[in-house]
This record gives sequence, C-alpha cells and structure tokens, in this order.
Amino acid sequence: MGNSRREFLVKAFLGTAGLVAKKSFANNDLPKPKIEKCDCIVIGAGMSGLIAARDLTFPEYSKNGFKTILLEASSRIGGRILTMEDSRLNGPIEMGAEYLHRKPGSVALWKEIELYRPEMEKVRRMIKGYMYYDGWENNLRRHIMIAKEWKLSDILTFAKKIDAYSGPNISAKEWIDQQNYTNLGRNLVDLYFTGHIPGHLDEISVKGFSSDRISEQEMEWNEYGYVNGYSNFLDQIVQGVNQHKGREIDIRYGAFVKYIKYNMDGVEVSTADGKIYQAGAVILTASVGMLKSGEITFDPPLPSFKLDALHCMGMGDEAKVALKFKKRFWPDNAVILNRIDNHREMARTYFIPFASDEKKNNVLTVLFAGAEADKIKEMSDLEVIKALCRDFDKMFPKEAQEAGGSTYNLLETTGTDEHVYLRWQWSNDPFSKGSDSFLKAGMEKSVKVTQARHELASPLMTPGLFWAGEATAVGTYTQPCSTHGAHFSGSRAAIEVTQFLNNKKRTRF
Repeated sequence: MGNSRREFLVKAFLGTAGLVAKKSFANNDLPKPKIEKCDCIVIGAGMSGLIAARDLTFPEYSKNGFKTILLEASSRIGGRILTMEDSRLNGPIEMGAEYLHRKPGSVALWKEIELYRPEMEKVRRMIKGYMYYDGWENNLRRHIMIAKEWKLSDILTFAKKIDAYSGPNISAKEWIDQQNYTNLGRNLVDLYFTGHIPGHLDEISVKGFSSDRISEQEMEWNEYGYVNGYSNFLDQIVQGVNQHKGREIDIRYGAFVKYIKYNMDGVEVSTADGKIYQAGAVILTASVGMLKSGEITFDPPLPSFKLDALHCMGMGDEAKVALKFKKRFWPDNAVILNRIDNHREMARTYFIPFASDEKKNNVLTVLFAGAEADKIKEMSDLEVIKALCRDFDKMFPKEAQEAGGSTYNLLETTGTDEHVYLRWQWSNDPFSKGSDSFLKAGMEKSVKVTQARHELASPLMTPGLFWAGEATAVGTYTQPCSTHGAHFSGSRAAIEVTQFLNNKKRTRF
C-alpha cells in the first residue's frame, strides 16, 4: 500500500506543468526534475520560431552562434503551415498557409527562397481567377447591367477609401453600411475584408485592417506556391539544405510550455511533462489564441499594456476541405475561383492546387474563413461535402446536368465507396486555437488598436522575454496574418536576443 502511494505521488509530480514543488515529502526521495540549460529558448516551431532558432544557432546568420533549444508542443514543425502528403489527392495539399502573397524581392522571405531554392510556381490570380456573382451565368447584357450597377469609380477606389480611413474604431460592417454600394458591391467589399482575414465582418476593425496594410497583399496580381509543399521548404530550413547542412536545429517535440519565469538575470521554462529549461532569454511565438487562453502562466504576470494589446486582437478560425473529382468541371485555365453571390451555402474561395498539370487538375481545395469556418464546425464531413457540391451545381449548372444532375456524382471514391478528401479546422488545433490574428473593432483600452501589434512585439517591459509570430509582424516591408510576416518577426526577435545576450556579457552554459 505504501509503495502504491509513493508511485502515485511520483507520477503526480512528474505530470505537473513543471513548477518546482515547495512541499516536502517523506524521506525526500522523489526525483528532482532535470534542468537543461542553454543560451536561448525558442517556443514554437512555426515559421517564426524556426527562423529565430536558426539565426541564433548558427554563426552564418547571427555572427555569434548561441546554444538554442526550440520547444514544440506538437509532433511536427510548421505551426499553422500544414502540408498533407496524400497520393490519393495527386500530391501535397496545403491545409494551412497556401501561398506567399508578395512578389519576389518585396519581403525578406524571398531571400530564404534564394538560399534554399525550393521550386516555386507563379499563380496568376488576377488574370486566371474567376469571380462568380448573381447573374454571372446569364448573357452578356446581364453582365453589362451588373457592371453598371457597381460603379467603376467604386471598383477603383474602395480599397483606397478603406486604407485612408481615420475615424473611430468601427467595424468593417459599420463602414460598409455607411457606403452607398449595390448588393454586388457590398458582397465584393465583404470578401475584401473577410476573405483573407478570418474574422467576422462585425468584428474586424477598419483602422486595424488599414494599419496592418492588408491591401498590399490583396492587391498583388500574383501568388507564389511551393510546388513540393510548404512544409518541405521548412524541412530544408531545419536541415540546412545548401547552407548549414549536417547541423540541424535542436528541436524538442511534445514540449508543451505551461510556465515562463522571466527577468534580467535569466528565464526558466517548464513544460507539461515536468521538464525545466533555463536560459539567458526566451522567444515566445505562441499564437494570439494560445496567449489569450491562459494556458501559459507568466511569472511575473504580463504588464497591463501587453494584456490590453491582446484585448485588441481576435484569433480567427479557418478550415479547409480538399476534394478530388473524377474529372475537372471548372475552366481549364482557372487557378482560383471566388464566389460573392447570395445563393451560396458554403465558402467563397476555391484553390486549384494542380492547375498547371492537366492530369492532376481534378482537385479543389476549399477555404472557409471566419463565419464560414464557424458554420461548418459542427457539421459532419458528408454534410459539408454535399453542401459544397450543391454550390458547385449552381456555379456549373451545365456540367452538373451532364453528370446526372449533380457534381456530387463526379466525386472520386475509394474501393469502399468513401470519398477522397481531407478536412482540417484550425480552431480544433490545441496548440494554435485558430488560424490568424486580426485587430478588433471597439476593443481599445489603454492601447490604441493601431498600436496593439507594436505593443505585443515590444520586449521593453518583459526583460528576457521576447516576442515573435505573425501577430507581432510590424515593419515597413511586412504584414501580419502571413508567413512572410511570421518570418520577419522571427528574424527581428533573433536580432533583439543577440543584442540582449551580448549586452549582458553572457556566460555560456
């Protein structure tokens, strides 16, 4: 009986969040948790964490070379980049970040592409993207009437009006309500606000949208995709292909951080499995969803301005469903399909991952953002698939009729008559709790919405604790809600830590 109780106490101790127990146990015979020391701890192996850890680890990047440990809660790298390799679907399918939104040379991530040389493909979304709206399937006269209803001046100026807005912190819905747009115009501007930012129209701050400079991404003519998968590119970074080959980043998987103690003298990080890490500094890349969940304890507690900055931010949801069909029924030159009509049941954006390969061009990846992702969260896979096919039937009535009345009949199935598909919902991911951050309307306290990301990114009042991740991406040549923004933030944080450790005249562990 005594041995069983002792075993129970040992297991209970090792199962804590890693906090050092202060109670004394009989005989003092419980094992003490092992403490591992290094120069810097990076938390989260998404784009920002990988870049920060690489830049700190290898002298080729930081000119120093620090002993750095990268703690990742899950069993994989990538964070909100998730490439699923599925031969049934013709190749790698992106269930998270899909494209690099900025043209070559415009953001720092392109320098990594030059270094590691992943195969890239230009996606001409403005030229080969199709827009479906009420009446699109009718004759030319109807198209002309619709274009006339949605004034040319509105088409050319609405983005500039949004970026120039300087009034109260109102929502995108309130802003649209103030405009004299037709139904088509409202739907198009709705897509502009919520197609990339995964928030609800009545949540997204117009001032925040403008300060995030989302238009710079939205107005790009082309997207750029990773032919062999986004995750494959991250593998190249970890393995140092063409760079620090043979010397990989030190990544510890299954390390769910629960406690961070920080001060000028150093930091201590504890994980859910009871392990403790000590270092001169820590870089935290956790998502806004994770930060607001309260699952990480900070000692001392975060300053109020940091909490007020987080209060200005929301963590939106996105979901993706990839479907394989027996044959293509969309235009053969299309790369992206968008819907802004009033008759859709499901999503507004459809990616075509293998558009340039005639043999593979029978797969669609459907993006559900914000309210769309919320709508399908409790729906079964079959319910979602059937609803999507009803939408396809409205978009392609002729092709649906030829298929026996519905595009549902064109779905590829396995030998057991199961559909060939993938589905992923980011709000169900326990380590991200959503897809991307956005700035919220009407939530300002001591921090203005336009300064929220700057305050979250600042390490001035959290000595030893540094901040990275897409939500902290601030600067002239980057945007949040993007992988190039996450990349920029990781590089910036590595520079900050390098300066901090050097100024401390650190002692190597």
